[in-house]
Amino acid sequence: MLEKSKIRHRLVSRGKNYSWIFRSIEVYKKIDYKKADLLENYYYLMRFIDDVADGQAQLPASFFSEEEYVDTKINFSKTLSNPKDFADYMMMRSFQSAYDLGIDISLETSNILESMLFDSKRKGKF
Repeated sequence: MLEKSKIRHRLVSRGKNYSWIFRSIEVYKKIDYKKADLLENYYYLMRFIDDVADGQAQLPASFFSEEEYVDTKINFSKTLSNPKDFADYMMMRSFQSAYDLGIDISLETSNILESMLFDSKRKGKF
């Protein structure tokens, strides 16, 4: 997936802070591929949204603010219908993978996205 490779490149370019995550996931894939795949996709998804929320990645042209972007992702996470962009499709994939494994990630997703919304609202105020 091209978009996933772009995210990975962006994370790798940040240095050693993220390299341990990639190595850990690769090892975990040998133990439990399905759970590791969920972890990897979910991690990329949340990093992608967080990068937009805090201004480290470009805001998609269809949004007026980082707050609007994150709020849209929060709303999408509750319905998982009518995907509009890469993040929506990644979210659907993550939720489906979690469901297939008998895991409910809805509360965690809501909490993480609400935290990102909080950060996007205070961006530039301090």
